[in-house]
Amino acid sequence: MSAKPVTERLKLRMVGLDCVTCSRVIQRALQDTKGVRKVGVSYLLDLVLVDYEPSVLTKEEIMNMVKKTSYDIMPVAT
Repeated sequence: MSAKPVTERLKLRMVGLDCVTCSRVIQRALQDTKGVRKVGVSYLLDLVLVDYEPSVLTKEEIMNMVKKTSYDIMPVAT
């Protein structure tokens, strides 16, 4: 029986997230990334939650991927 990978949650406050389409852009940018386990995006709350494997992907790498979608972000303490 193999151990489940350790995951962490990154919570980001989005700036300029105005609609469902905007949410989908971010979700698509992250969902198929190696090390990302789950992505939740809420344009109503201006939040992105990313469950990821820190042994595969860093917070900074995730934040850079989101920035490439042309949205500004701010980390939120969890």
